[in-house]
Amino acid sequence: MPFSPSVKEAVLVKSWRRCALCGCYKGVNVEVHHIVQEAVGGPNTEENAICLCFDCHAGAGHYNPKHPRGTKFSPEELRRQRDEFYKAIEDSRLSLSVKDQFPECYTRYLVVMSPELVERMFKKRIGEAPFKYTYIYKNRVYDFVDAIVSDEFCHVGFKNLGEYGSEDALLVDYPELRNSDSRRLTRQDVGKMTIESKLLMKIVNSNFDVESFGLVRKVWDGCGGGQWFVEAICRRPYFVFLQIENRSNFSFCIDRFRIEGSRPSGFVWPLDEERVDSEITEEHIMLAPGESVLVPTACLLGPVGYDPLSLDYEVGALEEGCEYSSVGYRYDDSERDYYGFGHFFIPREMSLKVNNNSELFAFHKFDPKRCYVVDMQWMCGSCPHVYFFVHGYWVYYGEILQNSSPSCSENCLVRVPLGATKCRIVELENEICFVKSVRIGACCLFQNVFLRKGDALEFEITGLSNVEIVGYYDALLARPLDYRMRRSKDSLRIAYQKNTLCILST
Repeated sequence: MPFSPSVKEAVLVKSWRRCALCGCYKGVNVEVHHIVQEAVGGPNTEENAICLCFDCHAGAGHYNPKHPRGTKFSPEELRRQRDEFYKAIEDSRLSLSVKDQFPECYTRYLVVMSPELVERMFKKRIGEAPFKYTYIYKNRVYDFVDAIVSDEFCHVGFKNLGEYGSEDALLVDYPELRNSDSRRLTRQDVGKMTIESKLLMKIVNSNFDVESFGLVRKVWDGCGGGQWFVEAICRRPYFVFLQIENRSNFSFCIDRFRIEGSRPSGFVWPLDEERVDSEITEEHIMLAPGESVLVPTACLLGPVGYDPLSLDYEVGALEEGCEYSSVGYRYDDSERDYYGFGHFFIPREMSLKVNNNSELFAFHKFDPKRCYVVDMQWMCGSCPHVYFFVHGYWVYYGEILQNSSPSCSENCLVRVPLGATKCRIVELENEICFVKSVRIGACCLFQNVFLRKGDALEFEITGLSNVEIVGYYDALLARPLDYRMRRSKDSLRIAYQKNTLCILST
């Protein structure tokens, strides 16, 4: 059971909605956290509760008393921090009068996944972002990012390596893809690419290992008549910003940053590479009450074939025509490898100046697995998917019923791969798939079956006859209603393959 509303309210009131670890006021961006985890017997009481911001929450959780290495907060340390924090408030060391004398500052890291959105932001089209800000601070990272997003061919996520009329023709050139969806990228694959992106060219010509940069996969695309093709899936570029917001009722000036120093060697570098030294930069960033500035911080190469969109917290969304952009908090404990590239400007602390008084403000360390994620995508749906069980593995065939509608069913002939023993039809989107019939030769296996999101129709196969599938699909939503409904069709399919079919590659 979670904390009761009365316990949560008591903790939030006692803490003034400040984080008990970093002391920052976070408003709605705090949580009441278990000091001793509920999973190991921690009670849902006020004595076992502490108010934490999202960033500190990430560092406080999952402490293992049987293996207490590292710097995770122990329950004893959390309880002591909380008690001392409460005492500081009671003793008026954090009184309202003191609080009003110094700026209330809110900060967060934003990872923008869409180069198109960054380009619009740089062109001062502020209203097209799903969050509010006043302006973007220009530093060396700004100039570097501006050159990237201004490139017409800046997106490096997908590259077409060839199109084929049949799977057999594809397997002549790529025999290693007979029983697998994908394999690692090679230098030979890169040689086949038409590289228009200046960023992609610089990455492949750098010190970065090509095999770590992407995958090669086979895909059946039924849209536009249907064909097989081979594509390279490369790491997507993400752009990191530090947002600083003035939540006081008076203006202040940021007159200095202390940033991480020692630019890593090479154009691409591991994000977790240690940089122990720092440098001071003189600034003059004025923020009036309610204003916020975005500080370009770094550029990342995300994990291969992975969609890091948040499903935990949605804090903003914007719908414009056929586009949908959103921002949500991401919390991910899985092992993901991120790389930085180009310039970086990662602040450790800043100096805030009000009149002649200055105060240092420390930042949380940037963590791509615990941050706010911003994305913009086309609101396109997806047709039902077909898989075959071949030689002990599930293999993705492709989409079906692409040209159907509720008023016009489609007849799809799906060729059974050699060695297939089972077939599965899967619906992953917010739509209804109506299967009028499934036939193998003269044998009718199913009739009049409805598949809704998450449903699957599985049947055994004998022989090499085509599977005839007749039906249509109907999208339930012309527009998604919330963040959880709007996810790219690739990410839903990849998640289904990994979690349900145990297909580890994409």
